[in-house]
Amino acid sequence: MKFLIPKLVALLGLLGIQGSAAASQDWTQFLGPNGNGAVAWPTGVPVLPPNGPRVVWRVDAGPGFGGAAIQGDEVFLHDRITGKEDVLRVYGLDDGKLRWEAGYPAEGRVSFKGSRTVPVVTDTHVYTAGGMGHVTGFDRRSKQIAWSVNVEKSMTGLRPMFGFSTNLLLLERAVVAAVLAEDRGLVALDRATGEVLWTTEYVGFSHSSPVLVEVAGEPTILFLGCPTGASPQEEAVPSWVHGFDPKTGKLLFRHELSFARLPIPPPIQIDAERFFVTAGYSAGSRLLRITRPGTEYVVEELFSHERGSQVHPAVHHGEHLY
Repeated sequence: MKFLIPKLVALLGLLGIQGSAAASQDWTQFLGPNGNGAVAWPTGVPVLPPNGPRVVWRVDAGPGFGGAAIQGDEVFLHDRITGKEDVLRVYGLDDGKLRWEAGYPAEGRVSFKGSRTVPVVTDTHVYTAGGMGHVTGFDRRSKQIAWSVNVEKSMTGLRPMFGFSTNLLLLERAVVAAVLAEDRGLVALDRATGEVLWTTEYVGFSHSSPVLVEVAGEPTILFLGCPTGASPQEEAVPSWVHGFDPKTGKLLFRHELSFARLPIPPPIQIDAERFFVTAGYSAGSRLLRITRPGTEYVVEELFSHERGSQVHPAVHHGEHLY
């Protein structure tokens, strides 16, 4: 398949917008700088032409579902050689030339070929999550693997039918990954060493990704799950929304949603109390209110809709969800 440069930074460069305006638009993780799939459109940028921006460059890449991350003048793609290897490829933003790459053996196959996730990029490291269970930290200076953990083999993780497809969540000291084992759900790994800092209790199966939000004024990790072994076609399985303490992994609340199916899109925060969840395969969508009037959390379902997004999360803008 062809990998096209998808980034607002590239567009800003084409349009002659330089300096801090362009730099502020780095897309260093899944769903962008703010984790919501949106960036601020800088003042003074012209409206896009009717046929869209012209393609600056394109490169060949393997099949898959993973997207690009971008920081400064580099583009980061977690690519996969089917059945054999996962590879981090780093391209120049201006010309698409390969600057460096590093990978690791990752034998095996899952339903639908290719990569699954978006790299997470910091000034010093790049973190990736592979479909066969590898969570890896790459050192940007040495251009080598700094550490790697296979959650399937070392933590008895259980691989869902489409492979491990959960994007990493970057915290101040850790990256949070999915284990999906019978005795633990998410794991926080030290960003520098890969050391386990905490694990959560069971969350079941999921292809969704954890998101860091504020619930009742406190930082909270939200994560969707369903019973281990469930497939998207099953109608009788429940779905759950979990809230975890990002410092310790402690379970704060767990609510069974009124829709079933294996979740893929992550929750979207609307405001201080409201959160939107959606799923495909006829599961539909729900708007939740999560509050803490006393010592316990309360989760209410404000409305439901029979339509849902199978893979992509909604984008919240103004009074609408797209």
